[in-house]
Amino acid sequence: MCCSHVTNVFLNIAVSMETRDALGWVLMGIALLNIVTNLVIIGSETVMQIIRNRRIKKRAKQIDEINKKKLANRAYLIKNVPNQFDNFEHEANVFEAVTYCKEWIPERRWLQDNGVDCSEYEQEVKFVEFNRRYKLIERAKAVRMTRAINDKIEEVGGTELQKEMLEAAKKKHENRLIRARSQFESS
Repeated sequence: MCCSHVTNVFLNIAVSMETRDALGWVLMGIALLNIVTNLVIIGSETVMQIIRNRRIKKRAKQIDEINKKKLANRAYLIKNVPNQFDNFEHEANVFEAVTYCKEWIPERRWLQDNGVDCSEYEQEVKFVEFNRRYKLIERAKAVRMTRAINDKIEEVGGTELQKEMLEAAKKKHENRLIRARSQFESS
């Protein structure tokens, strides 16, 4: 604003009225260009952030669908052929423990934040047992690190690599299920 005032003072003395009018329109045009450029920058960043968030949600949904299919297939195998797939039974137990712990942790945090000793609560005892048996906290830390690495890869532009890895994991998983079902049906 100070520059504008100084420019006006000097222009009033040295320049004709037509030149001042033209210069005024030029300055308004530059200001308009500046405003439009800033709006475009903000708009493009917002759109890019929306696209990133949609990709993350889509990827999470795909992974969730794959996990649901995997668990349903494994539950089917465990139910129909007990004690044959120990790894599948272990994974089903771990999934049950993780689900239980995800439900308990918010309440546990609230209790701890408010100074309540919950060590004798039935839920806490079960939580500690699950953590001892399956080392859930260590697994959660590993998952957080993996997510951080994947986020960095995505920032750098590794989405194609991630898609390829996801497709390879799907094919590998589908092949395992086909073999397991064919073995089950042949026996």
